Amino acid sequence: TVNVDNTMADPPVRILNCDIGIASKNANMNISNCDIEITTLGIVSNSYGNVDYNIHDNLINKVHIGIGQYGNIASTQIQNNWINTRDTQMIATFTNAVTYKSPIGIDINHGLYEYDPTGGFYNNIANNHIDLKAKAGIGINNQNSDRHQQILDNTVYLSNNSADPITASDVYACFGIVNMNAKKTSLKANYMYGSPSLQGFNSRNRIGLLMSYSPNNILECNKVK
Repeated sequence: TVNVDNTMADPPVRILNCDIGIASKNANMNISNCDIEITTLGIVSNSYGNVDYNIHDNLINKVHIGIGQYGNIASTQIQNNWINTRDTQMIATFTNAVTYKSPIGIDINHGLYEYDPTGGFYNNIANNHIDLKAKAGIGINNQNSDRHQQILDNTVYLSNNSADPITASDVYACFGIVNMNAKKTSLKANYMYGSPSLQGFNSRNRIGLLMSYSPNNILECNKVK
């Protein structure tokens, strides 16, 4: 178990200028009241077995990926985190070209497993505040899951106001929430809004909620502005 449970919110546990703030593999995580700044990856976990994942009340600032969760997670609680991404994309160089990877606030990819929880939603992504500062990227990325996710009361601000074209990028827009190949997800009372100084389709666009190949979902009282 990886346990960084700071019961005193002031002062927080501080992690600065790292490639990865906190990471685990095949281990439970309980991370709270941490200040993670200027890191490529904030808090990430990769698991092949059933583990519990509890990430709450953290400040994660100037990161490429704020919280990343990959693999077979038994129970997820990602709540009350403040995430501010980098304002630039990350360069990924290949043999004959340069491509750019876009920031993600919360990145979830569990793998598609049939799952039948008896106590409601086992995975809760709730009341997180994300400022997506780059001209392309994703606030909450939920992919490849049959895990009964509940994405509730999150706020995603697409704050970049550049109208410059996006080139050689992995994504070509700013997305508030992406729900792709993810069945039985509940999306309720999320608020996604863009910068008021950039309006219209100027070489790119901004999308509040994108759903693709995602049957049997519940959408209720989400707001896009």
